[in-house]
Amino acid sequence: MVAVTFDGRIVWGNPLNAQPVLDDNTRQPKLNKNNEPRQRWSFGVAISKHDYQNTPDKNGMTLANALLAAQQEMFPGGVGDFAWKITDGDSIDKNGKSFALRTGYAGCMVLAISSESFPPKFVAHDGTQWADTQDIKCGDYVRAGVDVKPHGGQSPGLYINPTVTGRTGYGEAIISGANADDVLGGPVALPAGASAAPVAAPGMPAAGPTVMPGTGPGTMNPATGAMTPGAATAGVPGMTPAPGAVAPVGLPATPVTPPVVAPPAAAIAYLTDPASGKQYFINAAGAAEWAPEPTVAPPPPAPAHDFVANAGAVPGAVPVTPVPAGPPGT
Repeated sequence: MVAVTFDGRIVWGNPLNAQPVLDDNTRQPKLNKNNEPRQRWSFGVAISKHDYQNTPDKNGMTLANALLAAQQEMFPGGVGDFAWKITDGDSIDKNGKSFALRTGYAGCMVLAISSESFPPKFVAHDGTQWADTQDIKCGDYVRAGVDVKPHGGQSPGLYINPTVTGRTGYGEAIISGANADDVLGGPVALPAGASAAPVAAPGMPAAGPTVMPGTGPGTMNPATGAMTPGAATAGVPGMTPAPGAVAPVGLPATPVTPPVVAPPAAAIAYLTDPASGKQYFINAAGAAEWAPEPTVAPPPPAPAHDFVANAGAVPGAVPVTPVPAGPPGT
């Protein structure tokens, strides 16, 4: 086993979240010796090619030398097909795309770090010392400590296990995911019956120019009810709303002629005939016409007879003035 530290940037994976370990063929979770689903914490750290080859850690070991030394522990004479767990950021992937197109890869070597035994330990430097933290993400800059171990079997290679990873600086978050061009392919033909533009729902009016108050079909004077012609669309010289455009609420879609109201009839001027004293007027034909006789209201009915106050009297009879009696003996 070879221990080494190096400075770089996390460019893939989620350092804090474990992922299930899946079988390559069935894509079903693998189980551990306790018959429990296996979990793995994994992330990739990019180191510049210059530092990879030339910058030693505190023990004088470069990352390139550490990987080679670990391989030599098991395979002193080397081995043909070997999983180094490191990717050249300027090489081509299995889909024929350059790794340099991925954020943080260009000009770097990217080391794959993983652990199934325990969650990785993360710390951050506060300027004076390292302290535990869970505030770390893909895109941050780190100093990574790893143990490099060789393994044999059908696919010999290296295990790169984290010991402690310290955040040395914040970086812009890197969001990784499937590439749409890789998954979906190139341009596609428009399917039969489809439209390249959004389609209005049934019953909805066709889209038209926006008509603002004071423009378009016409404007009503609230005092007189008269309509004035619509102005050109605001901001576009010479442009008027297209036929069929929907008028705004409160404005008619077409000019409306206000109703004609007849003027009130003039007052009749009456004249007096000096011979008879009767009134007359000149009608519309120019002829004299007697004024209609005024209607005389009938006299009010006589008051009802008061039988209490006039007991013994005959209703409608003229009351008789009583004659005072003469002196006694008369």
